Amino acid sequence: TNMQETFYLCTSLEKGPSRIPNSVIEFYNAFRDCTKLSGTIEMYANLNGKTLENGRVDYEYCFKNSATEGEGLILKCTDDIYNLFYQETSNNKMNGFVCEETNTNIKLQKISN
Repeated sequence: TNMQETFYLCTSLEKGPSRIPNSVIEFYNAFRDCTKLSGTIEMYANLNGKTLENGRVDYEYCFKNSATEGEGLILKCTDDIYNLFYQETSNNKMNGFVCEETNTNIKLQKISN
């Protein structure tokens, strides 16, 4: 499933889907600029950092400039997604390909089995 730019520029979107299934293999810009996004999303997507036809990475900027207003977003991720998205050295512990904004209020968690 391709979710490229599905909610891109949906600045009034407050709640996204509760679950992103493992059938999702392209997630580029999926929630980019969804500034009011909040709640919890469980990420089971099948992303691996592959390069798409447009030259971008399959998850690049998927949450760029998202969850900058309101309560914030909790991303519960499978181990693979967590390892792909996590970056110890960034201010918000998120890889710059996921979201490069330091004011983003996204909390990354592992899904407990």
